[in-house]
Amino acid sequence: MYGNSQPHILKNAVIIVILTLLGFCILLVRCSRPAVSWPERVEQALQQAGQNRTELEQALKHFRELGDEQKLQAAYFLIENMSDQGFIEASFYTETKEEVPFHALDYGSFEEALLAMDQLEQTHGTLDYGRKEYIPDLEVMTARYFIENIELAFAAWRTHPWSRGISFQDFCEYILPYRCSNEPLGAWRPFMADYFKDLAQTVADPNDMKAVAAEIEREVNNWITFDEVYYLHPTDQSFEEMMEHKKGRCEDISTLQIYALRANGLAVASDYTPAWANRDNNHAWTVYLDERGHGQAPLSNVAAKIYRKTYSVQHSNPVFLKGEDEQIPSWLRGEHYRDVTEQYIPTSDIALTSLEKIPSGSHFVYLCVFNGGEWVPVASAQLEGQGARFQHMGRGIVYLPAYYIEDAIVPAGPVVILDENGAIRRLSGGEQTHDRISLSITRPDAHDADSQQLRTATTVKPGHTYEFFYWENDWQSLGHKTTTNDTLSFEHIPQNRLYWVIEVDGTKIERIFTIEDDRPRWW
Repeated sequence: MYGNSQPHILKNAVIIVILTLLGFCILLVRCSRPAVSWPERVEQALQQAGQNRTELEQALKHFRELGDEQKLQAAYFLIENMSDQGFIEASFYTETKEEVPFHALDYGSFEEALLAMDQLEQTHGTLDYGRKEYIPDLEVMTARYFIENIELAFAAWRTHPWSRGISFQDFCEYILPYRCSNEPLGAWRPFMADYFKDLAQTVADPNDMKAVAAEIEREVNNWITFDEVYYLHPTDQSFEEMMEHKKGRCEDISTLQIYALRANGLAVASDYTPAWANRDNNHAWTVYLDERGHGQAPLSNVAAKIYRKTYSVQHSNPVFLKGEDEQIPSWLRGEHYRDVTEQYIPTSDIALTSLEKIPSGSHFVYLCVFNGGEWVPVASAQLEGQGARFQHMGRGIVYLPAYYIEDAIVPAGPVVILDENGAIRRLSGGEQTHDRISLSITRPDAHDADSQQLRTATTVKPGHTYEFFYWENDWQSLGHKTTTNDTLSFEHIPQNRLYWVIEVDGTKIERIFTIEDDRPRWW
């Protein structure tokens, strides 16, 4: 009896070993490839998410199982373009990158905060704001927030009559995104959708997208007002902060408007000019888009360039095309903007040839406008041999071609003027001089786009000292004069140049000018 059992035991043992090995091989195959495959760019973003990958994949699986292809594609769109999205907390820093704590909202007014800032700069030197902390969305986005954002965005787009002409592409770019800038994430979409839930019944024509947008903007503008003190509060406000403080700078106001409009199925964007061309400062505003994805709003000042914020990455931007060690000016190094200047104003191309002293390793040259007492880059062009072509530049503006080297503007040639008819002339100097020029103002009237008020001209003050400059690769001084009345005069001024007269120890916001028909022409 026992003699016949040995072969059976051996046979059974062999079968167990084979089954074990087979199971182990199956396990190896399963472990060697991901349980779920995603599109390449989505997978790349998920890898950046680290431990938060599980939250994002939970949301993706939700929409895959839901069976709504558009919602799944919308989820892909958000994640594959999320790698550079996040909250940025800003602070003030010295030129040596040391942080100087300053809380503008602790002061009762802009004047008090500005005085406190001036006192800090007397101690620490010039202060400028920079990034203190960055919290990437990929690392903190929850599945619940992500899913809710997509579901509510689709509900608004698919149900409101004014949304019917908006394409899926424009929906993804200008309705779907859960953020506008670098503000903290907030629960704005459910609030705004509920607040305006009866709008279709109250507007005269629910198919009139423009009228609906105007009605929503009017209501939101009652919630928040412009306050200059937020110029000194560089961190973007969250939805909750804006609803609590009810104040902000132009970008905060634009963000709150966009929240309300997008939550109700309107395709809207934040457009901005990085620097006005005829005065100091910059501006951002809300623009709603038509069925073609185009839009514009009235401009209060002269703009050289107008850009539109996008959620999607714009791979043609300089940051993707620069040399390995090449620097890009701060306004232009972003991934999420595109040029929409042509949707606003007449433009012309500016072709530059024989550029001077092209730095080794440089792929880009820039056009700058004069703003706040300095040259500010607003447009980029790739170098082609010794030249470059700038496309779609605003007219009636003075530009300086320049390189950007070690965080500084380096002139690349003489100042150029693109006049109102599209003609280009260079202010390259000459031997002749103007015998005399007299000024009664150093800055003309200018409208303030933020406060919606007129900034009156800066007049010459008796008893004050002024310095006269002309541009030739840098500002060259023609000397000082102290006035005895309300008129300032200088003699023997080099012709065909750009000029600038400033009050000594002043704020340097006086405007540049040329001399045409023996009179100043302000730019």
